[in-house]
Parts: sequence; C-alpha cells; structure tokens
Amino acid sequence: MSTETSNPRTVWLAATLAGAALYLSTAAPGLLWGDSGNAQLRILVGHWYDRADLSRSHLLYYMVADVIAGLGVSPAFTGSLLSAIAGAATVGNTAWLLTLFVKRRAAIVSGVCLLLFSHCLWHLSTVAEVMSFSTALLSLELVFAVKFITAGRGKWLVAALFVNGLGLSTHNMSLLMWPAYGGLIAWGFFVKKPISWRTLAFGVAMLGAGALPVISLFVVAVRASGDPVTVFSEMLSGRYGRHVYNVGFDWRLIAKMIAYTAYSLPTPLVAACVAGVGVLWTRQTRALSLFVLIAFATHCGFALRYNVPDQHVFMLHSYIFLIVFAAIGVDWLCDRWPFRRCSVIAIALALPAPVAYWIVPDLLQNRFPEIASRCLPDRVLPYRDNATWFLQPWRRGCQGPARFARETLASMPEDGILTIDSTPMAPMLYLQNADGLRRDVRILAGQAYQPWFEDKIDMASPQRDEIVGKGRLFAATRDRRSWNGHLQGDEYRAAPQGRLFRIEHSAARTPQRR
Repeated sequence: MSTETSNPRTVWLAATLAGAALYLSTAAPGLLWGDSGNAQLRILVGHWYDRADLSRSHLLYYMVADVIAGLGVSPAFTGSLLSAIAGAATVGNTAWLLTLFVKRRAAIVSGVCLLLFSHCLWHLSTVAEVMSFSTALLSLELVFAVKFITAGRGKWLVAALFVNGLGLSTHNMSLLMWPAYGGLIAWGFFVKKPISWRTLAFGVAMLGAGALPVISLFVVAVRASGDPVTVFSEMLSGRYGRHVYNVGFDWRLIAKMIAYTAYSLPTPLVAACVAGVGVLWTRQTRALSLFVLIAFATHCGFALRYNVPDQHVFMLHSYIFLIVFAAIGVDWLCDRWPFRRCSVIAIALALPAPVAYWIVPDLLQNRFPEIASRCLPDRVLPYRDNATWFLQPWRRGCQGPARFARETLASMPEDGILTIDSTPMAPMLYLQNADGLRRDVRILAGQAYQPWFEDKIDMASPQRDEIVGKGRLFAATRDRRSWNGHLQGDEYRAAPQGRLFRIEHSAARTPQRR
C-alpha cells in the first residue's frame, strides 16, 4: 500500500466545498417540472408528508426544507438549495470514506472527481430532489459503519444505526442497508467475537430515534384508519408496489442501467472497479469486505429491477460503492506502477465528464437523430429541449417551467378547468398558491392543492360530460397521455383554441339512451 497519508478532516472539507461550489453555481433558480416541481409546491404549502402516497413522504427532507424556508429563502429555491448542500455533503462524506480504504492522494482525488462530476449526483443536486439528501446520509452511515468494523468500538455502530434511522425518515431505500447489518451481526456471532447485546440494543434504540418522524407518521395514520397492515404497505411502497416488489430481471432494464452508468461515469477509469473489488476482498478483513459487498449488491440489485421511468435515479446510491471500488483499484494500480505519471493519468481520467455532457446532446441531435429518438423521452414540452434537459446536469437559468405555467394560466378562460399531467402541473399550482395567479382556474390533478375550492370535481361521475358539454374543460396539449384518465376514450377530442385545446364530445361518442 502507499505510504501517503491524508487528513480526513482536510479531505472532507475540501471535497465538500468543491461540491458546494459546483452544485450551488449550477442549481435551478426557480420553478421546475415534474417531481422537483412537486417538491417545491410541498415546501411552499408546508406538506411534510404526501397525503396521497405515504411512501413518498420523505419527512426529514421536508422538515429541514421548512426550516430553511423559514429563514427567508424562497420556497422555490429552498429545495434546490437543500439538494445542493446535500450533494456537496455526499461528495465530502464519500471522500472521508475513501480515506478509510486508500492512502494515495491521487486515488482519493480521482474518486472524488468521479462522484463530483457524475451526471446523476450533479443533476439531482441542482434541483429540488430528495435523493441527494438520502445519499448524504448513506455516505455518512458508511463512514461510521466502516470505522466500527475496523476499530471495533461500539459507538461507531450506534452512530451508523442512528444515521440509518434518519435515512428511513428520508427515503425507504435506507432499508437496503439492513441485509449488510444482518450479515455483520451473523459474522460476529458465528465466526468472530459477537457484537455485544448492549451495543446492539443501544444501536436499535438510536435507529428508532432517528426514524422517529416516520414512526410518528405511522402511528398517526393507523389512528386515522385503524388498519396498521394497510398503512405499513402504503408507507413501504404505496402505488409503486408492483414496481417495488418486482423480482424479475428484464434485460432492457439492465442494458438501460449499464448505458446510464456509462454516461454518468464516462471514463475508462471505472474499469478500476474490477481491481478494486479484488483488492478489497484480499487485503481487507472478511467482515468489512462482506459488509461493503452485501450493501452494494442490495442497492444495485434494487435499482436494476426497479422498472419505473426514472429508474436511473435509484442507481445513485450504488455509485458511492463504485467510487470506493474505483479508488481502491487506482490505489493498487499506482502501487504496482509507482511513477508520477500514474497519479496524473488517474486524476486526468476522472475529469472528462463535463466535456461529455456539453458535447453529447448536440452530437446526438445533429449527427445521430435516430439514436436520440430512441434514447430520449418522446414527451415534448414548450421551452424544454429534451436533449439538453435530460443529458446536461446543470440547471442554471432554467425559466421554461415558470414561463409555460404563466402562459397557460393566462390563456385559460374565466372559471375554466384544466386537465394536465403531473410533469407541467406543479409550476401552475405553485403560482396559484404563492402569487394568487388565476385562482379561478381548476386543475383536475391538483385539486388537493386548491383548498379555496370547497367542492371537488369527480371525473368518474356524470359531472364529466356536463363540464365537457359546457365547454369548460381544456388541455394544454393534444397528447392524450396528459389528460385525465376518464378522457382517454374516442368519445372525446381536442379542438384548438388559441394555445390551448378545448375538450369536446366527438362523433364517436355513444348516444345516451332516453
């Protein structure tokens, strides 16, 4: 091993500051599309948990965001600010973690650069998104767990379990660390000296303390419904149950994840992961090797078979382990070829990602349009170029969502009703709640955020055809996928009216019996 040493505090501070500088300077300044827009809306109205889907509550993230917004930060920017800080903490904590596995500074620097510039972390650290907050906790938990395994002091295991509890209050993916802890406990019981029951009991108590927000939500929900089994299921998976519990492997999902990982870490330096796993297994204690590899397998395995549109987001946790493996591999390679250029080459190979993100979108659109049409979503939104939106991680200057929301609301007739899907809906609801803009416009999918309307529209009832017949229902696009589910049939059509489309009965409508 290398004889170089790195001060963990200095490494953590330098990496965290680098992450903060990059992510804050490229963070979205205003309103956003999709889940990020929904997060901004929840911060604005103070919804700590998702009333429609308990599994998406992410309590701790919104509790901290509420504190930041209370300091006078705009709710629209609070989410991006918190994500940027969490992303920077993820980079810093991972750098600290690397000091526990490698000594050569080139290995630490190259690992930090790989994670810092990875498309997934960079993108999720510039928008209102819970995942960077989740990985900040995971990376810190790994530091404490590794310190416990290497030093054997119970306080580190207690600290790791407490952070795992905080993770549970943030995102259910923290459950994926439990098999690794189970393996660690079993290893100690059957092979090495067992972990003391006192340490385990205190650790479990601290895990519960960290998870207190989500435990409290469970108690409140059970009191309201009287059905603990249903509440537990809703908190664990919610409406994504069939995706969460999918146990099959689809080669298309695997191919997509490999392609996205290659784009998020676009460098041959990733090949050092193979050597890193071998070195981890041969040079570290078996307990540490098993703990890390089990944790990686559960996180990677979950993402590989999680067939949701934003599947790639759930690979971010696995990247922390890939960075560790790559850094260990670089450290080993530089020990085998101990010349100065080895370190320089390793660091240089960790830096090309920003160049790739700058070049690839334009290259795909202009040189390989067929590949672009296959790789990019076919959903088209005004003021959003899909290639740059999905392939470039920076969000500085993003004004499209706010512009689209204002123009759509301004185009709606008085007391009109809008059917639109969740991706462009959140900015409109934000403007209605924050600025009082066009509160006369009802948005079907967002009625939970329009409390000023005492009555709610039920599109499953005959009220639907009454609204359509009066010409009050409008869509922002012809794309039926963005319409309310009860409007998907051929009995409805879209008639252009300015920049909107009025929903009308079509000739295919089945006449009602008299």
